[in-house]
Amino acid sequence: MEIEHTYICHKDQLTLSEGESATIVHRFCHNTKSNDSTLAEESKKFTSNSRIFVLDWITDGVNQLKGWQIEYEFMRPNETDYGNNLECIWDIMVPPGYVIALHFRMMDIEKSKDCTNDALTIYEEHRGRGWAPNEYYYFIFDKSEMHTPYCDISTPPDMKTESNRIRLNFTTNEAIVGRGFELEYKAVCGGVYQLSHGVITSPHYPSYLPNEDIDCNYFIDPEVSEGQTQVVTIAINDIQLTDTLVQYRRDPCASDYLQVIDAERKTIVYTYCPFDKEGEQKNLTFSVKGAVGIKLVSNKTYSGGDKKLVRGFKITWALNRCGGEFNLNSLKTGYSTSFYSPGYPLEYHDELDCSWKFKTNPDRVFSVKIKKLDIENEEDCQLDKLEIHDGGIETNTSLVGKYCGHSPPNTRIYVMNSTMLVRFVTDHSVSHSGFLMEVTATLGPEAGCGGTLDATGDWKIFSTPVVNNTQTGIAHYQSDMRCGWNIKGGQNTIIELKLTKMKTEKPTEGTILQRGKKCIDFMAIYDGYKAYSPLIESDLCEHSGITLPKIIHTSNRIAHVYFESDHSIEDEGFTMEYRATSPTCGGWLRATREKQTITYAVTKEAKEGQTFERCRWVIAANEQAPIWIRITSIKFPISNCEEDYVEVRDVGLVQECEHPGCALRHDQRKTMRECGVKGGSAPFVSNTLAVQISTATQIIEDSSATLNVEYYLLDSCNRTVDARFLPSSRLTSPHFPRPYGHNHSCETTIQVPDKKRIFLVFRSFDIEHPSTLYNEGSLGMVCEHDYLMINDANKKESEAIKHCGVMIPHPFMSEGSILSLFLQTDESVVGEGYDISYYTADVIDDKSFIFSTTSELQGALQQPEYPEYNTSSSYKWFIHPSAGHKCKFTIDELDLNVRHKSDDKCGENEKLTLILTLNDEKAESTLDSCSLSEESHLVM
Repeated sequence: MEIEHTYICHKDQLTLSEGESATIVHRFCHNTKSNDSTLAEESKKFTSNSRIFVLDWITDGVNQLKGWQIEYEFMRPNETDYGNNLECIWDIMVPPGYVIALHFRMMDIEKSKDCTNDALTIYEEHRGRGWAPNEYYYFIFDKSEMHTPYCDISTPPDMKTESNRIRLNFTTNEAIVGRGFELEYKAVCGGVYQLSHGVITSPHYPSYLPNEDIDCNYFIDPEVSEGQTQVVTIAINDIQLTDTLVQYRRDPCASDYLQVIDAERKTIVYTYCPFDKEGEQKNLTFSVKGAVGIKLVSNKTYSGGDKKLVRGFKITWALNRCGGEFNLNSLKTGYSTSFYSPGYPLEYHDELDCSWKFKTNPDRVFSVKIKKLDIENEEDCQLDKLEIHDGGIETNTSLVGKYCGHSPPNTRIYVMNSTMLVRFVTDHSVSHSGFLMEVTATLGPEAGCGGTLDATGDWKIFSTPVVNNTQTGIAHYQSDMRCGWNIKGGQNTIIELKLTKMKTEKPTEGTILQRGKKCIDFMAIYDGYKAYSPLIESDLCEHSGITLPKIIHTSNRIAHVYFESDHSIEDEGFTMEYRATSPTCGGWLRATREKQTITYAVTKEAKEGQTFERCRWVIAANEQAPIWIRITSIKFPISNCEEDYVEVRDVGLVQECEHPGCALRHDQRKTMRECGVKGGSAPFVSNTLAVQISTATQIIEDSSATLNVEYYLLDSCNRTVDARFLPSSRLTSPHFPRPYGHNHSCETTIQVPDKKRIFLVFRSFDIEHPSTLYNEGSLGMVCEHDYLMINDANKKESEAIKHCGVMIPHPFMSEGSILSLFLQTDESVVGEGYDISYYTADVIDDKSFIFSTTSELQGALQQPEYPEYNTSSSYKWFIHPSAGHKCKFTIDELDLNVRHKSDDKCGENEKLTLILTLNDEKAESTLDSCSLSEESHLVM
């Protein structure tokens, strides 16, 4: 070797490298004729570790010497080359809770394009299943993921799998061979997880945890499309760790522990320390914006051998996409889908801007049903909002609707386009659970699916849109249809419908229907516009037991007919006739300060040949004041609130009502329904300026139906309650639960029959705080600004009791039959006011009372002497809510004195008993506990 010599070899040089990656082995710039650059013995001979050596000869063109000469030979190492036409498979599986770490020691496989000749291919076997953290669906992963094949002489980097099982597939052809590959593998815990769903468990779950020092770190980082925000939900399905204290000063836990970490913000979301937790923690769910870290720390203890007899943990996770694309354009992909805000029903995250684009066939449009809505409420949805746009892009004219608040729209939203954009935007402050939405690509009105039909006195016909089946020649409706028809008559008419044909999908063995339903594809009919009208029929199909022709009358000039089909079998559909006819009941009424009545009666003789009669009255206020309505008596032959009922519903426009007691949002409008035989109902106080009263009753031979209703404009400040007609009910301050207002002087007088008494129980109380009074060296409190004064007519005026502040007053029992409540307010601070339940009390003796029945939907009960009670006393309340309602009793405080010494159970003579009666069948429930802690309550 005679090469121009420099100390850093920056002029002429010979470089020896190994492999195609050109890993430099040695660089030469030596002149063996010169004493300054002797070539060491160890630099004269080299043996490659692979099949390739590379020589790079570089000169600068200045000084020229003889150069270099090298001898080489090909040699076969001790290892034998692999053979031709091989197909070798290794199946590697490690225990549950572990993944596989691979370390490649050597790789020498013939290189070819796409590794089509010889190759080592790794298949990762994903076997995971479980409920998604939000429990809206069950996921199953049972597939092989093929990694990029290896065919090279370069040693690959180490890798770690996501699963506990892999398959190595080594194949060769009939040509060139090499030394092959050599790798090491071992079971490790922790790793990176990039699938959209998955399950993570601790080592050997659920059998045991290894009794050794473990620090397992799991990083959940699912792949998302460019521009999408990553939101990951996780659920701790099961966890049990040992509570043995190992390192007493270790943060956060001296025992084994598990942590959930927001990796992007580097904050701890949740820490499980077993010695801090009472019992086992299960089904905890979390939502994280970005990647999630899971950390398990477990330490070796000096008892129990090599196993800790605890289960460990199981976690499921799911990627919740913030944005994406849905193609609802064929039976294969489906025409209908449900989706929700990222993380639903967990609270959504700040600063989201998610857009979902929907596409379908040109002959279809979109029907949207917002099933759940819980988004920060603000006027015009200026903070957080859900938007629906007509078309695939957002423009100034594309907005169909903008939604926020806590109640979803009552009706479906239709986008008359084959593309639609849904956008969800949140700010940096308040968060709620978000939304759940169903989107269906249905036929539109142009294809005969829905629209507006004008009814006249002549019969007209409409039916489901159908297509011809090319195989059978029979016409049938299509799948995933959501069709709604509004049928309108002229003024002072009602709609008569006649269903003459109904052919729908028949449920087969194994078909799962919604509870109480008989139909898969079905028709529903509303007594007016769908948004605020009662259902006439909710589950009509060929197999629901209908008799054709089926005739239906509405109570007003509007009917809404809705038809829905699923994504599978279709049939011929329905045919319906309709016309407008004259009503026999109902009408438009004006409410004034004077009490007015509605009297209604129907008999078989009066309606010959008709099986149902429906009526509707609309009562409008003649000034800015709520309408007070009470059903004084009802006698309907069938006690079924689904078919035979009286419904009272707010229907006024919220924006037109300026009274302080009016609703602020559409979802605050109220509805009440009664049925059967009843002497009267709780009052209904509207929060708009218009109320709709609808009735539906079967006409049965030898039976009649009667109804009496009274109504007037409410004077919410001064009133007299005649408890002879309403023995037990509810009293609230003006505008409750909104502030009661300034400068009020309001008096409410309650009068019951002689020899009866009046009992008041406070459910809520918030009146301006009392003032501090300094008198003769002591401090006292006095209600001198706003107050509620209770005056018993049997007592002197000086004995009247004043209440203010926010403490719930004790219950009050009158001594006579007349009681006055006087609310005085000034011009400054206001509160929510009061909510009081009053009861007419029959006095049995000084220690026993029977209280009149209440029909209110909410109220409060207390014994009269609270916070003490008399021994040998008895109190009875009767609660008769409107039909169709369930009852929930929440016992906030319970303290009965006489108990057994050995436990906290009640004595034989002191107990609280709830007696429930339904259709003359009585069920009795007695509490076996005599006390509740201050922090707890009991729900029954």
